[in-house]
Amino acid sequence: MPVIEITSFALSEAFLADPNILTPALDFLVKVDGCLGIYHGIPEEDEQMIFLFIVWETFEHHKALIDHPNYPNIIGFRPSIGAGGVTIKHVEFIQDPFPALSAPTTEILEMTLKAGKTKEDLYDVLKILASKMDVEAPYPPVSRGEVREEPGKSYVLVLGWNSSKEHLNLVGQPSYKPAIQQLFDVVEPKMFHAALKKHSA
Repeated sequence: MPVIEITSFALSEAFLADPNILTPALDFLVKVDGCLGIYHGIPEEDEQMIFLFIVWETFEHHKALIDHPNYPNIIGFRPSIGAGGVTIKHVEFIQDPFPALSAPTTEILEMTLKAGKTKEDLYDVLKILASKMDVEAPYPPVSRGEVREEPGKSYVLVLGWNSSKEHLNLVGQPSYKPAIQQLFDVVEPKMFHAALKKHSA
């Protein structure tokens, strides 16, 4: 399975005035050796930020770019980045993430383990949720993975939907309540929904 770099940042005034200023950076990245594609979008929950899911053949391919003497300026993201800097996470998803990334709406769930909780605790409850969602959600599977930069602490889940309303209506059903509560007992969640667009060479 490829490694996915999940980059997010607050958007600059220049980007908000003209989103096309990001295009040259995407054009550059998608041609870098080992880059297999880019999915990007602005989440409904915060229209002042952006997510980029950059698919790498291996982590080493991205590391080669990071090691370039003119990194990160060589990419050209700077005009699009607002206050607060950039967050970068690398995730090797256990299940196929591409149905989620290609769906009309992508649920992005960032999860940080609570004190005393373990990866096994999290994966046990996600297995329960996935057993239902992989059947009832329109763009399965429930794809999840550990953040390389924070092993044993941070995780990301993605799942595809037709809309955020569809997602919230489904998980709001009584049959989901016990597992959702169990999930909240294990992690501090941060949830987003974005209509991602694929950028190809």
